Amino acid sequence: MSSERRISPLNPRLNRFIQETQSELFQLIDKWRFLKSGYRLVIPRPNKTDICYEGVAFSGSVRDAFWNDFIDPYIKLRSLALIEKTRELAVECNLPTDDALNDIGDMLCGMVIRIYDRMAETDRILRGDGMTFPPKIDVSRHIQFMQEVIISEVSVEKMKTDKPGSKYEFNFHGANSPVQIGDGNTQSQTINMTIHQLVEEIAKSGDTEAKSKLIALLQNPVVKTLLGAAAEILLSQLLK
Repeated sequence: MSSERRISPLNPRLNRFIQETQSELFQLIDKWRFLKSGYRLVIPRPNKTDICYEGVAFSGSVRDAFWNDFIDPYIKLRSLALIEKTRELAVECNLPTDDALNDIGDMLCGMVIRIYDRMAETDRILRGDGMTFPPKIDVSRHIQFMQEVIISEVSVEKMKTDKPGSKYEFNFHGANSPVQIGDGNTQSQTINMTIHQLVEEIAKSGDTEAKSKLIALLQNPVVKTLLGAAAEILLSQLLK
């Protein structure tokens, strides 16, 4: 199987999502530039009280709030929402989820660089006197941390979508009825197979999901009544 990276057909839509999110976050960051205007500055925060300042200098606790308690929660929330939205859109469009998730992950990591560059530029402006401005601070630590968060969330989303289905599906209608067995990816077929044979095959397969389903079936009160003492023997074979 080729490991070549593929670009998802959803790429243009995902890029639009990123542009909209970046624009929203830029506007929030730019609000801080009015701190010296004399007007009351109000910065909303997700799940917390608003940041409110008026007639204060950009130093001490004010600057700490800018860097430590402001933009990070927004990036995390918006990134997670976009990652989940991307998976759902790929599933809806019947497209490979990994390709789409790789694309949105890369786009988010790029957005993070631009967001923190905007933060550094705003910090530089607010520390200046209107005529001269200090150099931008190094934001590489912030970027690395947030990119690692995004990569982790993309990996989690991939696990949700890429979990392989059980190799076996089965239906049981009674002690003397045939067992319906099939591959989850193909049409099921009915085969004359005894419960004992089915248990042996599932036990040998190593398919933990199939085992758990069959164990649950054998523990069902109606099935246990139909099979009698054989139910406990079959269960012991699966639980080895």
